[in-house]
Amino acid sequence: MYHTADLKATLDAYTKGLGLEKGFTFERDGAPFGYYLSFANTSFTEIFKGAAAEEGRIKHFAVQVDNLDLFINS
Repeated sequence: MYHTADLKATLDAYTKGLGLEKGFTFERDGAPFGYYLSFANTSFTEIFKGAAAEEGRIKHFAVQVDNLDLFINS
């Protein structure tokens, strides 16, 4: 999970620049405040409008795998 002051610019960088696909939009009162983004439909990240985490820290990072035990033991 990443936070950004400029949600639109960050969305464009991830989708147009890096080629990620927008999975869905987080909305509040009809306005977007975040996006769920897909890396080749196998890994995902989220971006949200707001203050960033402390420098050098990521609040949340997740990876989806087919076999967790194999992934852990690799």
